[in-house]
Amino acid sequence: GRLGLGAADDDAHPTAAQLAALGSGVVQVAAGFDFSAALTAGGEVYLWGRNVYGQMANGECSGSSCSPRGQNVADPARVAALGTDTVQLALGGFHALALKQGGAVFSWGKGDFGRLGLGDEDNRLSPTEVTSLGTDNAYVAAQTYASMAPKSDGRRFNRGFNQNNPPGDGTQQ
Repeated sequence: GRLGLGAADDDAHPTAAQLAALGSGVVQVAAGFDFSAALTAGGEVYLWGRNVYGQMANGECSGSSCSPRGQNVADPARVAALGTDTVQLALGGFHALALKQGGAVFSWGKGDFGRLGLGDEDNRLSPTEVTSLGTDNAYVAAQTYASMAPKSDGRRFNRGFNQNNPPGDGTQQ
């Protein structure tokens, strides 16, 4: 279902996803590993795809260690918990970040390596504010095992796996 076409089948040819039905127009799309997202002009977030670690932000997951068991999502589903004030999205391997109006950052999904920036390695099944980042974040970025939130004054805060220096602090684990 990561293609947002309402089915779990593979598609070898470009196909127009039905994102126009998402309301006020899609202004951003993002892709993680096995899941995708869309942000509308009205600040709403929609997710679809594989929900192994809580990537769908709906309080569920489908991985073997998850409780309660959730379902993968084949059609774009609105993330009501994020409201209507999201301005930017970033998807990593199995986690996601949302930047809100005012600069607050929310994260959810797989939490190992500290990639969610929440001070632990727990998975989050719904969006959780990264309060340690404050509200002066300019944008969010994510990669497979790490997250970044550059500040409006140019400072940069990184979280996650530190092999090959993704955090940018000159160290390596």
